Amino acid sequence: MSETDNIEESQLLDDDEHHTESIWTVANVVSFSRVLAVVPLVWLSVAGRHLWMTAILAYIGVSDYLDGVIARHLKHVSKLGKVLDPICDRIALGAAMIVLFVTGYLPPVLGYALLLREILVSGGVIVLGALGWPPLIKPTMSGKAATLMLMFGIPMFVIADSGLSTAGASRILAWGFSIPGALLYYVAALQYGKKAYDLRHMRRSKAMRMLEEPE
Repeated sequence: MSETDNIEESQLLDDDEHHTESIWTVANVVSFSRVLAVVPLVWLSVAGRHLWMTAILAYIGVSDYLDGVIARHLKHVSKLGKVLDPICDRIALGAAMIVLFVTGYLPPVLGYALLLREILVSGGVIVLGALGWPPLIKPTMSGKAATLMLMFGIPMFVIADSGLSTAGASRILAWGFSIPGALLYYVAALQYGKKAYDLRHMRRSKAMRMLEEPE
């Protein structure tokens, strides 16, 4: 494989640097804590504890940013972390959306759109992984922007239902962030699929060239 080939793959893959093989790193613990945070979120949503729900949702959003910063700062970037982080994102965000949708905090039209996207992406990852397609695709800017917007917009729906004086403004902010976030969410899904296809095609082309080259 030539140096040019390696550069082309590194532009698509998210496995360019690994500083540790340790499992129990601070960054990995923070990533996993996002999933655990869904447990109290379920009880709080049923009990109608709006402020605590907002705090939990805020933690899920902030920790999504913090684990990457911690991993790079402590040089704890690892293969496990690169796999664990997006998995925890999908589980935490997906579970939070389901909880808020079922308990009536998330508007149905938005809830159905986001849940459909999660089902399509999660199912696609499982199918493509079973077919041997690369799982570690570099995140796109639209994907990062979509997650950030939804992490901010979704908690606003909880505040909007709280009866506080800021409820009206919170509902405007909720829709203002969630609509473009949902659209970018679908754009990111298409981009991830294209990146996976491009990488798969690139590797097959390299394999064919190696077979055709004389020994």
